[in-house]
Amino acid sequence: MHLTTVRSFVLGLCATITSFAAQAESIAVGWSSAPGLYEDLGTEKPSGFFGDLADRIATDAGLDVEFVRYGSMWEAIDAQAKGEVQMLAGVTRLLPLNATNIYSDPVAQSGHYLFVRAEDRATFDLETGPPKRIGVVENRRMKFEARDKLARHQIVPYESGPDGLHALLVGLTDGLVVIGEPFFHNLRIKRIDHRVAPFNAPLQTFDRAVALHVSRADLMPAINAAVGRLEASGELSFLRQQWGLVPPIAPPDVLTVGVNHFPPYQVVDDNGVLTGFAVETMRELGERANLSLRFEAITSEEFVAGPHPGTYDILPQVGVTPARARRMDFALPTSGSDFAAFVRADDDFRPLTLDDLAGERVGVSSVNLARGRLEATGEIDVVVFPHIADLLKALARGEIRVAVNVANALRAYAKDSGLEKSVVEVVPPLFTAQRAPALRFGLGEVRERLNAVIPGYLASDDYRELQLDWFEAKPLLTSSRLAQIGAVMVAMLLLLSTYAVLERRARLLHQRDAAHKDRLMEVQLAHAKEAKALVAKLEAANADLARTNSELDAFARVASHDLKAPLNAIQKTSQWIEEDLEAVLTEDTRESFRILRSRVSRMSLLLNDLFTHAKIGRNQPSGRRVSGRQLVDEVIELAGVPESFAVELDPSLDNVVVEAMPLLTVLLNLVQNAVKHSESHDGTIRIFVKDVGKTHFFIVEDDGPGIDPKYHERVFGMFQTLKRRDEVEGSGMGLAIVRKTVALAGGRITLASELGQGCRFTVEWPIASESDQMYQNGQDAT
Repeated sequence: MHLTTVRSFVLGLCATITSFAAQAESIAVGWSSAPGLYEDLGTEKPSGFFGDLADRIATDAGLDVEFVRYGSMWEAIDAQAKGEVQMLAGVTRLLPLNATNIYSDPVAQSGHYLFVRAEDRATFDLETGPPKRIGVVENRRMKFEARDKLARHQIVPYESGPDGLHALLVGLTDGLVVIGEPFFHNLRIKRIDHRVAPFNAPLQTFDRAVALHVSRADLMPAINAAVGRLEASGELSFLRQQWGLVPPIAPPDVLTVGVNHFPPYQVVDDNGVLTGFAVETMRELGERANLSLRFEAITSEEFVAGPHPGTYDILPQVGVTPARARRMDFALPTSGSDFAAFVRADDDFRPLTLDDLAGERVGVSSVNLARGRLEATGEIDVVVFPHIADLLKALARGEIRVAVNVANALRAYAKDSGLEKSVVEVVPPLFTAQRAPALRFGLGEVRERLNAVIPGYLASDDYRELQLDWFEAKPLLTSSRLAQIGAVMVAMLLLLSTYAVLERRARLLHQRDAAHKDRLMEVQLAHAKEAKALVAKLEAANADLARTNSELDAFARVASHDLKAPLNAIQKTSQWIEEDLEAVLTEDTRESFRILRSRVSRMSLLLNDLFTHAKIGRNQPSGRRVSGRQLVDEVIELAGVPESFAVELDPSLDNVVVEAMPLLTVLLNLVQNAVKHSESHDGTIRIFVKDVGKTHFFIVEDDGPGIDPKYHERVFGMFQTLKRRDEVEGSGMGLAIVRKTVALAGGRITLASELGQGCRFTVEWPIASESDQMYQNGQDAT
């Protein structure tokens, strides 16, 4: 009992001493909102260079800091002079403070820089040439004291930084000097840090330090020690870059991209190969932006710290949060991440919102932004794990009830660790965050080069293929892509109209060409002078035809390439909107989305068919010779004829040999037509061939609904279908392609059909060579 009493007395004494010591080490810091110096986060502690520096020094020196807000910075400075607050970190030696404050060792050396337009920096010269107009931004308490260095030039005063910057950018001045602002930070916030640059060394320099009221002079040794440690660790250097107190460090010739193992976004395999969705996306963007990139593996600690000078320059992709945006510079988003809740398979709990997790034991990984979101609620029992694999194992063992992380990452780890059947993903996700390349400060030009290529890349086939390689995720919805929808549809209508006009013109020219050839036979018996004139007209007509064909080729390239990517974007966008708004859509709205996608699919098919139609006659045959049966076997395989259909191939097909192309295209369209227009899920297709003289007669028969004879000619026209557009998948170009292909080969196609009696298409195809004729007669074609 006696020992217990003594122990209690000693512990109480220690607590009392500790309490007094803590009170003795408390210190007040005055502040007011000032861009780059004190940033209001809506919390008890401000950010900015002054705020972050005071917080870092207090933490390192073991001080209990209290931030006291004032109406303006000059009120906070007056309070510091009077001793109402005792510390002001990062200030210059200000006259109002000198009598009652002492200063620490320097924490930064700032300067008054002359800024010029980025494009003028290489040729800018203060010493030669005509006098220049130099803008100077100063205020009543801070004056520019280096005017002598600009003596031969005209000084133009401005009252604010934005006014002076605007004048520089629009060419009213040739340079700009700003006094008393963290100007580099302000340029980055406005996203114009790539448009201006400091010219040479600063015109004037001055030290920044920690001002300490003399009433707390006893704390100066601890503060100086903290400053030294922060400088040695690199934290002070980062703060100076982060808040724009010093010029940005120029980008190296080769930028380093840090890769931290986080499948499927960033993968470091057992052989040290660096890959993953985000890594491969960054490679593509670097190539498009003409950037030289080097990829290096980094630790989780380096990932959390973010890109810094001397470590690495870029993270390939990371979730965008306000906290991270204060520590790194983000390019445009390149994807979105769904953060989902995973529970054990035997647990019926299905949390759909963060509120549903209140009071639950929820696991997160230490370097994931889900941690901040969950901890900010203050109502969730958050358990932090060093790695996502540990998180999943804890969930499977029942140590936590829910695991929250990027859905794709948890799925990948569950699959790799064999836990797919032990855990269940809750759908829909708890929240979604944008992911974007993150750069160290000072790479404004690199950021803008990436921004210039990101929108186009997100709409490209390369990006969609990369998504399919790593996961079937949707790319980030961008306003620019949504805005393309209306414009693309209008452009499609105009281009289709243009194509129809060009096609009609080409047909007329072909007819005129044929007429001229007939007339030319008559001219041979006429006067030579008249013959020459008609020949000249024929040559002119041929030249006109060649021009029209060239225009058709150009249109085909535009239709096939320039319009396919926006069409794909429209298709995907409608799917994502429907997914994102699933909970609020009506059946009518869902039907509207279905119709939209159906029409986009038909438009895409139409573009493919237009391209095929335009190329007919311009490509050389393949030269590959096959038997009729081999050809038809390929047609059946390519057409994807359902198993419910019966396909009858006549033995006559074994007795002919033909060049595979373009006859394969003709028969493929006819077989696909038979399947597409069948009113039931089964049917019969019969294919056979007859030879008459020097012509193969390929016949394709089906037992489908048939075609009224009055429509036999119409079905061979462009964009024609006998059903409503929404009732049939197709462009209405199939038989137009068939007729044009057959005609240019020197043959023709005919249709025999009645309603309810199926269709019989007969293709008259010229036998191309003597060897074909020998083969059909059973002789040796060799």
